[in-house]
Amino acid sequence: AKFWLVAVSTMAAAFFVAMALPLTVIGVSGVVDNSWSIVNSKAQKVGRMLAETLVEKVQGNRPVTLLAVSLGAQVVFSCLKHLLELE
Repeated sequence: AKFWLVAVSTMAAAFFVAMALPLTVIGVSGVVDNSWSIVNSKAQKVGRMLAETLVEKVQGNRPVTLLAVSLGAQVVFSCLKHLLELE
């Protein structure tokens, strides 16, 4: 009886180890291809572009007010972070 217990527990452990990587890859692939993560990365890129545009003073010496809602707020936040890095 002890032999069967060791054999079954060894097979179960091998099964769980074999399934761990594929399940992890499947779980991560949902995050990578998620439409929100794609749009969020684009918002961060646009924020960096906006920060560089503001630093170049394309608008002249006029003050700029950044006001945004939802994903635009992510653009503004990314812009402000990039402005801090540029200084």
